Amino acid sequence: MDKHAQRLDIFAGNELIVRVHARGSMANYLGTRAALEAEAVIPKDMEWPQGYASRTWCAGAVRFRLARTRPEGAKGPRKAFLDVDWWDLLMLPAVNEDGRARAVEIAAAELRLAQHRASPLARAAHRRMLEARYGGDKAVSAFFSTIANPSTCFPGSRMNQIAHGART
Repeated sequence: MDKHAQRLDIFAGNELIVRVHARGSMANYLGTRAALEAEAVIPKDMEWPQGYASRTWCAGAVRFRLARTRPEGAKGPRKAFLDVDWWDLLMLPAVNEDGRARAVEIAAAELRLAQHRASPLARAAHRRMLEARYGGDKAVSAFFSTIANPSTCFPGSRMNQIAHGART
């Protein structure tokens, strides 16, 4: 075994590393063949890829991709890890193969949230919450009243003059 590949001992051993991506639509299982097989996420009759080749398959609404990967933090050339028992199993929805439909759904949800936060009702509710939380603190109340009335922040500013109809 190559000296670089021997460093695999310092990693998780037979522990499985699970990473769920921020949007929640993808996850990775990283670990040894034994750890992945113990999770029963690999089909029993599947032929494992050789080298850095990958295998893909679908099961229900989930698409899987299995590939060998260099353990995180391991140093050395990629070819030194060609036979290392460290695998990356990527799981993602099978219906959105290119991810664009999901990206549009996420963008639409973020737009709806931004529109709600900018609405007068949401802004009033937020202001009531701030007043309830910090209403007794005179310094904080003065600061919030300054934010609510920007003309008090910079009375001589160009924006304040424009807002009050002053001509230049």
